[in-house]
Amino acid sequence: MGMNSGRLLTLLVSCVLVGCGSSQITGGTTASTLPSSSPEAGRTYLSTGVTGHQLVANTTISISFDIRGTLSVQAGCNSIGGSYSVASGTLRVDALSQTEMGCAPELMSQDEWLVSLLTTDPTFTADADTLVISGPTGSITMLDKKTAQPDASLVGTRWLVDTIIQGDVASTPPQGAVGSILFGGDGALAASLGCNTGSAQFTVVGDNITIGAMATTRMACLGEAAELEKHMLAVLTGAVQFAIDGDALTLTAESGAGLGLRLEQHP
Repeated sequence: MGMNSGRLLTLLVSCVLVGCGSSQITGGTTASTLPSSSPEAGRTYLSTGVTGHQLVANTTISISFDIRGTLSVQAGCNSIGGSYSVASGTLRVDALSQTEMGCAPELMSQDEWLVSLLTTDPTFTADADTLVISGPTGSITMLDKKTAQPDASLVGTRWLVDTIIQGDVASTPPQGAVGSILFGGDGALAASLGCNTGSAQFTVVGDNITIGAMATTRMACLGEAAELEKHMLAVLTGAVQFAIDGDALTLTAESGAGLGLRLEQHP
């Protein structure tokens, strides 16, 4: 068996744990040359076209290249990272590891396809804001995130909950439970909590939101909807730190509880 084939057999292992841990999914050595002078270094790219694989609906591939020679990859399920180098138009990725979040089978398969592409020494072409990665299993055309997806506004935007965060552990919301938050321009917050709805006043100073007492409807909630509601109420109170990255919003309460949210997309 060739070197690349052996590496792929090691990589193509599905995640089976609910929650978020981390596991090594390749061997390999650390990239020997830091690519700080390469055009991709210090940038994040988003997919604009893919061949060899049909992206799962409402997902985008994101790859961030650090100036220290590491990359971070996301395709809708787990976070994948490792060291990388570029030489003579070839991308070499080593020592990949990934989180172990339990996701829908099609998302986990998408992660596997992406890992297989990145670990077969694909061709790598960076030109201004555009990046193309191409290998035996397909290709990805990407655009610099700052061009493709400027940061959304906190206020006046409806955000949909896609991640529940508790300290270092992240998981997807309970199946069938949908949460959303709208920070209004009038200083009023409106939230769909998975079962009940809630409202509160808020103020923003820098990267901090102060949320007042939440008034909610009083529908009896059970099971998964109640789980989501309990967590959202724990986050949406008092001092909350926020960070926006393109169409993604992260809220973190002083307790360490948090929410990951995505901009609501309209047809």
